[in-house]
Amino acid sequence: QAWQYGSRSILGGLLGAYLGVLIAKRIGGYRGKTGDLFAPAVALGMAIGRIGCHLTEAPGRPTELPWGVHAPAGTPDCPGCLAGQAMHPSFVYEIAFQLAAFAVLLWLRNRIDRPGELFVIYVAAYALFRFFVEFVRANETVWLDLTRPQWFLLPSLAILGVRLWHGYRHGYYRHLVRDQEVRV
Repeated sequence: QAWQYGSRSILGGLLGAYLGVLIAKRIGGYRGKTGDLFAPAVALGMAIGRIGCHLTEAPGRPTELPWGVHAPAGTPDCPGCLAGQAMHPSFVYEIAFQLAAFAVLLWLRNRIDRPGELFVIYVAAYALFRFFVEFVRANETVWLDLTRPQWFLLPSLAILGVRLWHGYRHGYYRHLVRDQEVRV
């Protein structure tokens, strides 16, 4: 019954939503780019959603860092929680990332000329962040000390890297680069 109660991931949800939008746009005959419209809202929504994850799921791997979180004593409904051991607050890391992404996306919104690029930047940034935060999450490793999400993200990051490089080479981000140049 993993299909009903487990093995769900926001990565699969995002991919499914993206494919659903592509299909709906094709059926409806709409050819415009829509990702930029909802990229900031997705970041904010994921930050809010991760509050629930932080309150209901196992935090992360053991840590000696001072901000590690402890499961309350006698918490049988926290699978993966280690009694008396500080664990990485991996969902807090994600909340912070998503809130920062929301702010950056709002700042970038009027600085990128090419439709669809704001969405590409967000997905690439989240994929990179998620790949690295997986090292402190409590997810099971499956091969070469990488988790299933990391194996999904490896080819995704390669594709996104090529896509960002293409955008950079074609000047999609020229206003970002030009705005940051130091004038002498």
